[in-house]
Formats: sequence, structure tokens, C-alpha cells
Amino acid sequence: MTATFMLPVIVPYYDQVIGLSFRDFLIGWAVFSAFIILGEVPSGYLSDIWRRKHILALGVFHGIIAYVLLILARDFWTAIMANAVLGVGVSLYSGTIQAILFDHLQANRKEDDFRRLEGQRHGLGLYALALGAVIGGLLYQISPFAPLYADIAVMIVALCTALMMEEPPHTKKDVQHSPLRDIWETSKYALHGHKDVAGIILFSAILFAGSKILLWAQQPYYLELGLPIYIFGFLIAGGALLGGLGGHFGHRLDGRMRNRSILGI
Repeated sequence: MTATFMLPVIVPYYDQVIGLSFRDFLIGWAVFSAFIILGEVPSGYLSDIWRRKHILALGVFHGIIAYVLLILARDFWTAIMANAVLGVGVSLYSGTIQAILFDHLQANRKEDDFRRLEGQRHGLGLYALALGAVIGGLLYQISPFAPLYADIAVMIVALCTALMMEEPPHTKKDVQHSPLRDIWETSKYALHGHKDVAGIILFSAILFAGSKILLWAQQPYYLELGLPIYIFGFLIAGGALLGGLGGHFGHRLDGRMRNRSILGI
């Protein structure tokens, strides 16, 4: 789900194909973010009691449905529905792939390698995003729908790959209460009386919101500058490559700097 061909041209697509303003676009992606937030804890709960690869596949399937809705969208509410479905998909995907990686390492008693391998996975994901951004910008010149078709094709491959994964065993705890009560107690644990956990959640939320505002504001800014749309992919790819390098080699700072200093940088 990382090599998103539609990412660098999504704002022009909303304007030129769906006929929506940038304000409408931001409302749609606010809905997307809301569904991620609402789905994070329940999806994590499901990932712990079901097979993780099935949760991963379900998330990819939601992504496919969302992109099909975007292809069909010609009004505000269909676009909103697409964003909501995509938000559910991302909430299912988020955290599950990291859990699968950790389970594999735990099964082989290599938990200490998680930080390094997760950084490399994150870096490779952003490298794929950079490549997808460049290709997506070029595909948009052929047809505004071409990046979406490419995204759907990649997601179908990802869906098949998820279902064929060899999933390591993970410890399942017996449910002592109802699922809703377990979700509530987990949320209460994270947000009340555990400052470090709550701080990480707050920090991640602020960083997520700030980076997304900057990401989406780029495209109308490029349009105002009169840049050709295919250039958008190259410009966004540059940022993705820098982010990929940070994730890929960030573990080298472990032990050399305090965690707070690394987060500050």
C-alpha cells in the first residue's frame, strides 16, 4: 500500500475529475484521518485475536474498494465515502505489519533486531512511495484515472501476497471481558497514568497532522506556480527519499543520542 501512484496528483484529480475544491478535499481527508483514529484501537484488538495476515489483507481490500469509489466519484459524498473506507483500511494495516515482523523475530529470539529491521522496512516503503510518485505524475498525463488503476493493480498483488504470508504464532490472551470493555481499558491505560505512552500518542498525532497539512498544501501551491503536473511526482519523491533515508539509517543514532533528542531532530 506504500507505492501510491495517486498521491502526487490527488488534488488536481479532485479538481479536474470530481469537480471539488481544495476545501472539499481537506474535508474529505479530515474524514479519512477521523476513521483512522476511530479504527486504530479496535483494529489493533482484532489483530491480536485474529490472524494478523487476514487483518492485513482486509485492510488492503478496503484500499481497493476506496480507489474504485474514487474512480466512480463525481460528487462530494462519494468522495467522502471513499476517504472513510480508505481510513478504515489504513487503520487495519497500521501496526499489523509491525506486529507480524516482531512476531517473526520473537519466534527466532531476535527481538533486538526489530528497531533496525523496522527502520529498513519504513525506509523501503518510502523509497517505493518516491518511485510511485514519479510514475504517478507521468501516468496522469496519459489519463487522470491511470494512477488509480495502477494503485488497484498493486493492491491486488499486495492482497494475494498477504494471504500467502507465513504468519508466525503470536500469543493470544483469553478475553476476560467484552471486547468493548477491553478496548476501553486499553485506551484508559494508554492515556491515564502513563505519561510516556500518552506523550508518544500525542506527539505522533501532532506530527501526523502537521505533516499531512504540509503534504496536501504542496499541490495547490505548485498549481499556483504554474508547474506542470508531472513535476509534482518528482518534487514529492524528493521528500520521500529523505524520509526513507532517515528511517533506514535512524537506528545508527541509538545509544549515541537520547531518544528525546532524536525525536526533536
